[in-house]
Amino acid sequence: GGTGYQGIESINRGMVTISDHEVPLLKMTNEMKGSLYRAQIAIEQYRIASSAIGQVDQGELPTLMARFSKANQQYDRYSEAVLKGATMDSGLVVIPTDNQPLARAIEEADQFHNQQFQVSAQRVMRLGQEVVAMSIEEAKAMASVEREFDTITELADRAEGVIKQRVAHHKQGALG
Repeated sequence: GGTGYQGIESINRGMVTISDHEVPLLKMTNEMKGSLYRAQIAIEQYRIASSAIGQVDQGELPTLMARFSKANQQYDRYSEAVLKGATMDSGLVVIPTDNQPLARAIEEADQFHNQQFQVSAQRVMRLGQEVVAMSIEEAKAMASVEREFDTITELADRAEGVIKQRVAHHKQGALG
């Protein structure tokens, strides 16, 4: 009877170890994916908002930038938790992984995230800001064109009136 109990107790201790160690790591890797997805959504919304001048509230852009930044900070926090361990705000204790293939995969993902994903996303935001600035300048230029056109129309109307008066005056002078 004692061997069966010890075997079950050994399995139980193993399950607690798996639960205490592996489940938080799994949660962190899932959170990394979620934060990456949220960052991607924020960049997509930023791209759309910055290209839809006059159709989207441009005041939304700083909010989207902040959302992107927060998602990146979360990603970094989760990847660091897997590699170095951490106690999360929720109280979840993450023990650093001793699984070398997992650690390498997290390091590679973090390197890609920092050197390619974030760089590209920053470029999208910078170009979006340039599009907004150019659109504002375009709107100002169009307003100037409209004002000048209105001036030309007014001057043409005046010229037409002067011409009509002179023609009428010459007709009267020729008849009289």
